[in-house]
Amino acid sequence: MKLSHSKLQLLLKDPMSYHLKYDLGISQIETKPALRLGSAVHWGLEHGTDCLDEYYGNTDNYTDEQGLAEAMVSAYINNKDEIFDLILTSLDEKGSAVKLKMLDEQHEVFINSKLPSFKDPEHLHEFIGIADLLIETDKGLILIDYKTSSTEPSWDGYLEQIYRYIFMLKHVYPDKPVCKIGIVNLRKTRMRQKTNETTRNYYQRMKDEYLNNPWDYLYVHMYKPEDLNKELLDAYVENLSRMADAAETIVKNKLFYINFGAQNDYGKAEYYDIFYHTPGAFCLYNITDTILDDKNCIKTEKDGGRRPCTELDIKSIDDMSVLNKYTRFRDVTLPLIAKLESFDKNEIHNELAKEFKFDEQNFDMYWSILMKEIDE
Repeated sequence: MKLSHSKLQLLLKDPMSYHLKYDLGISQIETKPALRLGSAVHWGLEHGTDCLDEYYGNTDNYTDEQGLAEAMVSAYINNKDEIFDLILTSLDEKGSAVKLKMLDEQHEVFINSKLPSFKDPEHLHEFIGIADLLIETDKGLILIDYKTSSTEPSWDGYLEQIYRYIFMLKHVYPDKPVCKIGIVNLRKTRMRQKTNETTRNYYQRMKDEYLNNPWDYLYVHMYKPEDLNKELLDAYVENLSRMADAAETIVKNKLFYINFGAQNDYGKAEYYDIFYHTPGAFCLYNITDTILDDKNCIKTEKDGGRRPCTELDIKSIDDMSVLNKYTRFRDVTLPLIAKLESFDKNEIHNELAKEFKFDEQNFDMYWSILMKEIDE
């Protein structure tokens, strides 16, 4: 089974949320502010710029979030040399500080490792992850993960992630030693706009705060594999295998239940309004689907096709007769066309309606897409 840490955590915490997110492709239209801010900061660090106009895509609507994200990134960029000195400095066998020679620097590196199974020793789970920054030095590899937070970080809280990175790197790069795993944390300021302060002056004051006092908000911590408890690391990887086995069991048997106890974590969970049947909840969500874009061209799920959810999309978690994805529509409609030897839209509509429920506008769109594909 192919798993990432986020998929595995969600699947074991709340299987139905996993099903909605990764199988049905339903997601909130508005993401949580903390997630948006973290993504914006990551983008700026990856691209080496504190101008995030391109990321936000609308320079006419400059927000507090963008102002804060740009200020946070500026602290990193203006102190990058000092940060990299910390990252690349190591101790030799005599305890003297030495500078590792950087050979390569890569951002957003996809890591695909294999995780053993306890259910079937010959079976391997595919465990994937993305390294924010992977540095190759003359002594081995250094992996850096960027974090944003509201408070000063607790370094022990990252040990699980550090164990996971060490396991994955050793599996993917068996001939390259892992020198360090590092966390670079950028903390959000608690500054607020003053009365009678212009928005422009507020953003500048916030940026000046990060530029003048960077180390009040920048935290760098390095973990060396040899300093970690090897027994705990091995136990973590073993437990990860058991978690992957449990996850695979849930998916193969379609045991997608709702964990109502998890719906109030950190405020409302992503699918709270669906699970509690909030009236009009469908307005809060989008769904991945094959659609016709503004130019009447087909846009598949793989190409980023999305449309607003309907009432029926929300009901699909309880009713398997709902026909709300183009791929499924195509799979049931093509045999029906062959059986009836007919391309009459109304006839096909009426036959499908005997067995399935569907949104009329979606039916019209799906039919147009199918006819385009057949013509092509």
